[in-house]
Amino acid sequence: MRFSTPRFSRAAAHASLAVSILGGGGAAFAQDLPDQVTNSLGMSFVAVPGTPVLFCQHEARVVDFQKFVDASGYTWAERPHFAQERDHPVVNTSRADALAFCDWLTKKERSEGKLTDQQTYRLPTNEEWDIAAGLWDGASAQTMIERKRLDETMYPWGPEWPPPASAGNLEAGEIQGYTDSFEFTSPAGRFRANAHDLYDMAGNAWEWCYDPQTETGDRGTLRGGSWIYFRPEFLLASYQYSVPAAMRSPTFGFRPVIEDRARRAALMEKRQALNVVSPPRSGDSMRDEEAVASAVKDAQDRILGAGNKDIAKVAPPSAGKPHRNGAGIEFLPLVEGGKVLVARTETSFGLFVQFVNDLKASWSGRPSFRQSQDDAAAGMSWEEAKVFCDWLTKKEREAGNLTETQSYRLPTDAEWSLAIGLADEGGATPAARHLADGTIYLWGSEWPPPADSGNFDSNKLDDYRDRFTYTAPVGSFRANRRGFYDLEGNVSEWVEDSFDAGSRERAIRGGSWLTSDPEQFRASYRKNADQGKGRLDLGFRLALEVE
Repeated sequence: MRFSTPRFSRAAAHASLAVSILGGGGAAFAQDLPDQVTNSLGMSFVAVPGTPVLFCQHEARVVDFQKFVDASGYTWAERPHFAQERDHPVVNTSRADALAFCDWLTKKERSEGKLTDQQTYRLPTNEEWDIAAGLWDGASAQTMIERKRLDETMYPWGPEWPPPASAGNLEAGEIQGYTDSFEFTSPAGRFRANAHDLYDMAGNAWEWCYDPQTETGDRGTLRGGSWIYFRPEFLLASYQYSVPAAMRSPTFGFRPVIEDRARRAALMEKRQALNVVSPPRSGDSMRDEEAVASAVKDAQDRILGAGNKDIAKVAPPSAGKPHRNGAGIEFLPLVEGGKVLVARTETSFGLFVQFVNDLKASWSGRPSFRQSQDDAAAGMSWEEAKVFCDWLTKKEREAGNLTETQSYRLPTDAEWSLAIGLADEGGATPAARHLADGTIYLWGSEWPPPADSGNFDSNKLDDYRDRFTYTAPVGSFRANRRGFYDLEGNVSEWVEDSFDAGSRERAIRGGSWLTSDPEQFRASYRKNADQGKGRLDLGFRLALEVE
């Protein structure tokens, strides 16, 4: 069957997407590939001038991927920790997952006569994504100056910051002047389409791109940002998020394209006639947050199990004396002769990965951003932190590093206060002690924070800067006068206590990489959260009972 190419309109795009979201039937499109089609899964595709492909108007959805899993028997066990509807973008997909979907759909539709052997589903290349995002028209030449200007100023929605209304599903609570109504993913097509009538090119889910001619290693590239991103530099249309290709995350999805070899041949002939080549990338287009600190190592650690090292053999700890445990964590006594030691640093990402891999444990809110094995672990619930304490106690006892009466736990609220230098706060619960002292900051009496105080949301602080976008390696900033690191920032920390008597809400102490409000920097400030839920700025440090 042969189809004429319809004249494309924004209204037609919205109508097509509505059919797609509702699961409408697809039309065959073998032979000539029209500029607008709906496939056998109800996914709508439109031509993007300057590319040899038709882009899916929306990210691949849960319903699309589930049909693939059901039909092929593909193993897909890593569902996100939050609920999704069938029309939300599928997430927790690696590049291999996305390629497997495209391969299955190609074979399915060729067998049904809906594709010719010259037509293929695949992932877009980075160049094609650039064109679809508005960085290049695919035909005209660009100077390095032009490219650099677009790389540094253009977002998927245009040059404005903050984003205009309905630009995308972003971490709106962190973008002044922008709001959206979704905590996690949102339905496909809920936000404004771009100039090519593509939805969610900004936000909702990161999208895998793939060019096998240039991406020959074990790393892959994601584009477009996600529901949890808010910093301008990572939402630029030019930003390429380089991660291990095998990585899965609750923010990683994909958008398939349909390539027709006849279209590719015509495009190459046109470019050759115009003597146009792909524009060079300007400057450092891989604006990796990990590049800002030499201590942040390759994110491959995250897949291979960073920090999976044997627990070293050490002597058991003694009351009132500093101690270094078998995992290399240093502990200090809170009081002279005290039987409780507290870790100088927050628990690291690498050690928490070791725990997760060893027990195949839950990690309810595992961050989607890159972390080195030395970064502060984040995203676990209070309950998961407690299981970690039990696991490390068992490991250390098996190694002979602890006696049968010695164990790890979370610090109490009062112990955490001692570590920061507060005593005699009064009040029977953390809720009663909240802001009991409203004058002292976590680092002392100065405002703004003095240099090297901690890892904060410094973009929102006047006269203070740190070099980290998200978490930092533990101990990167100066210790407080009692010898403890990162009580002021990096990640906020779970403590043992209920926030109020009998509550499932547990107390949280300290600032984080998301803190900028002066009140939240007060030494006596407390937060609270349900003990079964994690947050991206929330981790913990250990206490060690020495009996």
